[in-house]
Amino acid sequence: MKRQSKASLAVCAALFAGSILAGPASAANAERPAPPPLPPTATAPDVRKVTPPGRAQAPQECAAAAEGEAVTCVKPLKKQLKPATGKQQALTPMTVQPLPSWCAQAGTLPEGYYSATRYEACGNWPYQLTVVRKVKGSQTVTGVMEFTLSGFHYGAQNQPTVAHQITIIPSSMTGDAVGATASATAQCWQNCAAGSQGFGTQTLTTGNGSSGEFFYNTTAITPGAVGPTGSSWNITFKVPSASNSWTLGSSSLNVRCDTALPNNASTGCVNPDIAPYIQYQGFDSFGTHVKAAQDSGLPGALSGAPLHRLVNQTLRDLNRNTACPQNSSYPRPTGYSCDEYPFASTSEGAYTGGGTARTFPWCQITLSAPDSTGPVGYSVCMINLDENNYAGSVLNNVLYAPMRVIDADPFYVHIA
Repeated sequence: MKRQSKASLAVCAALFAGSILAGPASAANAERPAPPPLPPTATAPDVRKVTPPGRAQAPQECAAAAEGEAVTCVKPLKKQLKPATGKQQALTPMTVQPLPSWCAQAGTLPEGYYSATRYEACGNWPYQLTVVRKVKGSQTVTGVMEFTLSGFHYGAQNQPTVAHQITIIPSSMTGDAVGATASATAQCWQNCAAGSQGFGTQTLTTGNGSSGEFFYNTTAITPGAVGPTGSSWNITFKVPSASNSWTLGSSSLNVRCDTALPNNASTGCVNPDIAPYIQYQGFDSFGTHVKAAQDSGLPGALSGAPLHRLVNQTLRDLNRNTACPQNSSYPRPTGYSCDEYPFASTSEGAYTGGGTARTFPWCQITLSAPDSTGPVGYSVCMINLDENNYAGSVLNNVLYAPMRVIDADPFYVHIA
């Protein structure tokens, strides 16, 4: 199309234009294929909080009961540690992926927080393992290990498999904490079938990473199926001299797998709480209208309320015909077509969203009633025909399909 060479756009997982990673083809194949090229970048990823990791052993004071007894406890640290960067010593056949650069740049986060894109979520959390021994009736700390726990889980645009890996890297070990071991087991929550996993007992050493990876498959594979899911690890720490072990839980963000993408039979898995956005750059006519519509109060801008995809074709047609009726009151100048915002493919569209019309002086449209204002209503404008057609086609090809935006999913529109 003649406007294509002048227009460029990027799609990003708010607020990060991350790669759309291809996940493993099956649980038996732990390696991910190489990702496609990165789309144009980028600011920092979004930061989301997951329900704080549960513990199989409830938090308690670290205290030995009997004289000479040593006990172990693990608690979050309130100081920053360096992100996990040590050598990985994952058990075969697991292939632990390197953490994304944006994950390392985020540093350590409070317990339960992730940095995330539409397909990936990563967190580095600081912890301290303490060994306490009862000596002459007093509780004495005889060993300390400070460590970073990294969690990284990812899905893919067109794969039914989700991966969730963890890495433990001690930054310091003293006294009775030397020789501490860790083992872990993983499980998925719902709408899933567990696949392969591996994190047998590993001896922890300063500066080196002990890692494991868990793969599971969604059961939401029938056409139209949507399956909320997620996963967690239970990590058990043991110190040779201690009479107990300590189990720490680490959970993923909410994950959604679906086979509900219109006109697409694939199954894929995303982080549904990370709303994607489409960025239009160089769309002079279309971009000017959308920006003016957003500035007038209509939703969809990054700083405001999102739009929501509408799949029902009958309602989409009603949106389009309400905003841009084919009658003499909306004449189309040569080379122009009627553009509506919010888009007809959203529940905020002219019919389903309600309200009345608004326009702008350059739009070549005269309304029979005063312009509406604020977040309810819609905007109409005559814009370049080729640009309008191209802008509409890339909405599906660059946002809806690659980011698996299904019915009622939120998204944003950014005019660069």
